[in-house]
Amino acid sequence: MQSLARRPLWAALLVLAMAGLGGLAARPAFGQAAGATLTGVLLDAATGKPLAYGNVVLLGTQFGGMSLDDGTFLITEIPPGTYTVRASYMGYKMAERTLVRLRNGTVLEIEFVLEPTVIQSETITVYGEKPLVDVTEASSSKSLAADEIAKMPVETVEEVVVTQPGVVKQDDQLHIRGGRADETLVLVDGVPMKDALAGTSSAKGIDSKSVSDMDLITGGWRAEYGDAMAGVINVTLKEGGETFSGFAEYGIDHLPGVVSDWEHYFTDTYKLQLSGPLPGSGTWFPGERLSFFANFAGEILDTRYPNIRSMPGGGRSLQVRYEDSFLGLPVTWSSASIAPRQNNEWNLTGKLAWRLNRDHKLTLTTTKFLALDQGFDRHDISDLTRESNRYPFQWSRYLDHYSAFIEDRNTAVLNYRWNLGSAMFQELQLSRFFVRIHQDSQKPTTDDLRAFLGEYEQQVFDWPDPAQGDDWVFHPYFYLAGDYNQYRDRYVERWTGKWSLTKKWYPHHHGKAGLGVDYETIQNVEIRDPWIQREDGLGRKDIFRAHPTKAELFVQDDIEYKGFVANVGLRSDFWFPGKLAERAAQAAITGTAGDLFSAAVGEQYFAETQSLFGNRFKSTVSPRVAVSYPVTDRDNLFFNYGHFSQWPTYYYVYTHVASGVEDLFGNLGNINLDPQITIQYELGARHTFRDGLAGDVTVFVKDIFNYPTSERFTVQYYDPVEGSKEATYFLYRNSDYSRSRGVELSLRKRRGRYLSGSLGYTYSIATGRSSDPNAQRQLYIGGATGEVELQEGFLWWNRPHTLSATFDYRVEAPRGPRVLGLPLPGHWGINGNYSLSSGRAYTKEDLTGRPISEDYAHNGPLEQNLNLKLQKWVLWGNYRLEFTLQGWNVFDWNQPRSVDPVTGKPYADGVGSYLNPPTDPDSRLARYLSLADPSRLGAPRRFKFSVGVNF
Repeated sequence: MQSLARRPLWAALLVLAMAGLGGLAARPAFGQAAGATLTGVLLDAATGKPLAYGNVVLLGTQFGGMSLDDGTFLITEIPPGTYTVRASYMGYKMAERTLVRLRNGTVLEIEFVLEPTVIQSETITVYGEKPLVDVTEASSSKSLAADEIAKMPVETVEEVVVTQPGVVKQDDQLHIRGGRADETLVLVDGVPMKDALAGTSSAKGIDSKSVSDMDLITGGWRAEYGDAMAGVINVTLKEGGETFSGFAEYGIDHLPGVVSDWEHYFTDTYKLQLSGPLPGSGTWFPGERLSFFANFAGEILDTRYPNIRSMPGGGRSLQVRYEDSFLGLPVTWSSASIAPRQNNEWNLTGKLAWRLNRDHKLTLTTTKFLALDQGFDRHDISDLTRESNRYPFQWSRYLDHYSAFIEDRNTAVLNYRWNLGSAMFQELQLSRFFVRIHQDSQKPTTDDLRAFLGEYEQQVFDWPDPAQGDDWVFHPYFYLAGDYNQYRDRYVERWTGKWSLTKKWYPHHHGKAGLGVDYETIQNVEIRDPWIQREDGLGRKDIFRAHPTKAELFVQDDIEYKGFVANVGLRSDFWFPGKLAERAAQAAITGTAGDLFSAAVGEQYFAETQSLFGNRFKSTVSPRVAVSYPVTDRDNLFFNYGHFSQWPTYYYVYTHVASGVEDLFGNLGNINLDPQITIQYELGARHTFRDGLAGDVTVFVKDIFNYPTSERFTVQYYDPVEGSKEATYFLYRNSDYSRSRGVELSLRKRRGRYLSGSLGYTYSIATGRSSDPNAQRQLYIGGATGEVELQEGFLWWNRPHTLSATFDYRVEAPRGPRVLGLPLPGHWGINGNYSLSSGRAYTKEDLTGRPISEDYAHNGPLEQNLNLKLQKWVLWGNYRLEFTLQGWNVFDWNQPRSVDPVTGKPYADGVGSYLNPPTDPDSRLARYLSLADPSRLGAPRRFKFSVGVNF
C-alpha cells in the first residue's frame, strides 16, 4: 500500500483548503497589530494610597493582571472589543467599568478607587463565551458547556461524544479518528475511568445532566495526559452554588394510546438533581459554607429485542443477586429492587466543595454506576472476536437460562487546590476507582462459584453437562435446554495519588509539572464448560490475580510571544508488572513453569526490565510539541507532533500465566509485552469568517506500533498412550501496527438571536496488519492453517466518509418572531443532530465464501441518522416546567449492522450468501431462522416523552 509520504494529493488538499479560508494573507499580521493595552492604578478611597497586589480582570476572558507595589497595573495584547473591567482587593468593595472599548494599537488608562468594607465579599461567578477561534490553541479539541449539553438529544456523555466530527460508533464501541476502541481515555474530575484489565474507557455511565463542561481532544493533547492514543474525553462534574436549586424529570416511551403505532422499548427514565449550600455547614467549618451537588439517574427498558420478559408463557424476568457494600456495610441487590426490566442502569453522582478561604479549596466527588442486563451490547476482552453482534438470538427462546451481567463501577476522589499567589497554584488528588463485571447463569439462590477464598482455592460448580440431562431438547438453531456455559467475574481496583504545580511567568510562560502513582489490584476468574472434569473441578479456566503499579512524571510549558505560541512537553511513564510476572519469569528460568514458558521468556523479562527497590519495571518517554501562529486576531495556523504511549491491556499480559492453558489453540499472556506507541502529527488552520461564524481544516496522520496480537507457537509433549505429540497455542506479542490518516473540516455558528449549529466532515483511512488481536487464532479455530497476511490492509471499523451536523433553534423570550405575519410562541426550542457515514467495512466474497478482495476493502450502504429533541417550558414563579419530546432515528432509516459479503447489502433470503440453501433440512432451517435475528439491523425509530421541573 502506498505510503502517505508518496501522495502529493494530501499536501495539495491542505494548501487549497487553507487558501479557501478567506484570504488569510490579505489581513495584517497579528504580530503587526499587537492588540490593545490597558493600564491604570488601584487607589484606597479613604487614604488615597496605592493598593499593591490587587486583581484586575476583563470579564469573560483570560486577560487580567496584578497591581504592583505602586498600585499600577498593565495588561497587554488584548484583542479589540468591548469589555467589562473589574478591580478587586481583599477587604475592599469591587469596582467595575462597563462598555470599555479597546482598539488595536491603543493604550487606555483607568483609575480604580476602591472603598474599604468590613462585609465579607461574596463569591463571584463570571460567565463568558470562549472565542470560536482561539488563535493560541495548537491542538484539535471541542469544548461543550452544561447549557449546550442540556439542549442536545442525549442522555449520557458517550452520546454527546458520538455527535462530534471524527467519532464513529460501531458495535457499541467508540473509534476516534480511526483509532481502536481501547485507545481513548475518559477522565471524570481527573479520574481515568479505565478498566485496565479490558483496556476500555467508558463514558456510557455518566449522566449528561451532571456535567459542568467537557472537552473532547482528538489531536495534540498536552503532556499531562497519558495512557491514551486516539483521544481524550475530559469531563468536569457540576458543583453546588450559593442558592438551593434542583431538577426532577420522568420520561416514558410507551404512553398508552399515544405511541402504540411507534416502536418502543418499554422505557422509563428517572432523574433527580439537587444542589446548593449544605445546611448548617457555616457553623461547623471555617471559611465559606460547604456546597453540595447530587444527581440520580435511572433507566429501565426491555430493549428492542425479544427479551426474557417477552418469552412465550410470560411471567419471567431477569434473575440477579449482587452483594455490594456501602461505607463498609453489606448491601444486597436483587431483581425485585433494581432489575425490573431487561436492561437496568442506575447512576448516582455526589460532590462536596469547601472553600476554606481564597487560597484553599477541597472537593470530594463520588460516582456510582450499576447496570444489570444480559449483555446484548457487551463485548468482553476474552471474546474470540469483538466484530460481532452480541445479541444471543440462538438463546432468545431460552433467555432465562442465558447469562445475566452485572457491572459495578464507582469512584471516589478528594482534590485539594492551594493557591500560592496570583500566578501559581498546586493540586493534590487522591482517588479510588473500582469496576467489576460479573457474568453468571440466572440462579440467584445458588452460588455457582463458591466463595473465592484465595487465589487458587478449590472451586466446585453445580452446572451439569446440558447434553446429558433428561430434558435435553434438540433444535437445529435455537437452544432449548441447558445453561449458558460461561462464568466470568473480573474486577479492577485502582488507588491513585497525583500532584501538580502550575505557575505563570508573566508575560511569556505558563508552565505545569506533575507526578502520579497508581496502585492496582486486578482479578480475573473465567470458567467455560464446567462439566469437563479437571483435577481442580473447574473445567476450562483462566484465573489470575495481580498487583501492577504505574507511575508518571510530566512537565510542560506554554510559551507566548507576539505572533508565536508554542506548547512543549515531556512525559515519562513507568510500569511495574508485579510479583505475578516476576514469579512466572523466575519459574521459566528454573524450569518449573511447565512446557509453555521456556527459559528464554524469563531471561528476556529480566533483561528488558529495570529494578527499583527489588521491583522490576519498564519505562517510556513521550516528547510533545505544538505550535500556533496567529496570522491575525481571527485566524491561526497550527502544527503539533507528539509521541503517545499506552501500557498493554492486562488481559494480554496475564491470561493463563497462572492457571496454564488447557484448550487447544488457547491464548497465553506475555509478561514481556511493551507499551503501544503512537507517533501523531497534524497540521491545520482556523478562520473566523465573521462574529459568531468560524471554521477550520485539519490534516492528521497517526502511526501506531507494538499492538499486541496472538501468534502461533507449538509445544512438544509426551502422552502416555499416544507418545510424542504437538500442541498449538497462541502467545500475544508486540508485532502488529496500524495507520490512520485523514482530513477534517468543521464549521461552527454561535447562537445569534435564535439559531446555532455546526457542520463537520471527516475523510479518513484506517489500515493495519490486522483488526483483531485474535485474528490468527480465529483462522485456526475455523480450520485454516495459514498465517495472517503481513501486508497492510483496511481495518473493520474503517469508514472513510463521516458527516455530522447539529442545530439548535430556541426562543427564550415569551414571544417568538413573526412568520408570514403570525407570531411564533415563546419559551420553546428544538435541537437535532444528523449523521451520515460510509457503511460497515466488509471483505467481498464469491458464492463459495472465498475472499475476492483485500480485507475490509469495501463498505456497505451509506448509514444516516437524525435525532431530535423538542422542548417547551412554562415559567411559574420560581419553577420552570419542561415538556420534552425526544426522538431517535426519527425517519426510521434502516441501518444494517451486518453486511452480506457477496452483495454488500443486508442479508436476504434467496440472494447472495443465501442463494444456494443447504440440502440438509436441519441446516437449511437453521440458515433460514438466522435471517430473523433482529440485531442484524440497527435501532428503529423511537420517541420518548418527558416531564420535568427546575426549581
